[in-house]
Amino acid sequence: MTAGKLPSSPLSETIGSCVAISKGELISGDHAAAIRELLIERGVLCFPDVWLGDDEQLTFAETLGEIASDWDVSADKTVNRNEMLADYQKSSVHWHFDGFGVEVPEFATVMSPRILADGIGGATEFANCYAAWRDLPQADKQAIDGLKVRHSFETLMRLVKPEPGEEELQAWRRGGVPHTQPLVWHHGSGKNSLLLGATASFVEDLPAHEGQALIQRLNAWITQPQYTWCYEWKLGDLVVWDNTGVLHRAVPYSSDSKRLMHRTTVRGFETPAVTHQH
Repeated sequence: MTAGKLPSSPLSETIGSCVAISKGELISGDHAAAIRELLIERGVLCFPDVWLGDDEQLTFAETLGEIASDWDVSADKTVNRNEMLADYQKSSVHWHFDGFGVEVPEFATVMSPRILADGIGGATEFANCYAAWRDLPQADKQAIDGLKVRHSFETLMRLVKPEPGEEELQAWRRGGVPHTQPLVWHHGSGKNSLLLGATASFVEDLPAHEGQALIQRLNAWITQPQYTWCYEWKLGDLVVWDNTGVLHRAVPYSSDSKRLMHRTTVRGFETPAVTHQH
């Protein structure tokens, strides 16, 4: 295979591509630029049957950029010995992007399964926020461009546990400081995307009821079937998604299902709040 040429096929019309590449080619870094380009174009890439171990996954992720995090994730407390982190994983069934609480969200997330969910659920769904922005009526685009949204971990966790105890509430607030992000991300690539999800708590400078209605309407718009793709995990596969333009969520599964994933994130390189408008 010639460097820069990736044999790929679309997984749906608006999001996702399957890339046929060997383990050696994947971790060599020879095709990193082409992978990044295709990732931004298609949102999600699936590399079937590459069987990367933890160290090999880290090596591959490093070809895409600086590493932000590298760890196992599970909501099963018999698998994830950190009970707090296991509880936090329960929120992953709601649409979100990684790094909503930092100035520069992660660029990409790399994930592969170690133990498949035992029973119903456990797949991962993705939603293309670039395509969702593209198809918005022009009047909506003009009305919302420039608005800012407050994101918080507490907002997400209240969907899991609406009435937390005071100690738990304070832990949520320590673990995820609220952060303001633009509603529309004008990327350096020239593409625009909606930046929302279940972490969005309110829209600045709008009455609370108007802001909530707007968040609900746009989240529903982003996650329409034509913008989404669902991946049923298979051992040996690797999936990478553009965290800056794609929302994701886990299909609900039992917290004692043993589901275990290895996740590596690649540090972001642009701040939504200061990118140029197009």
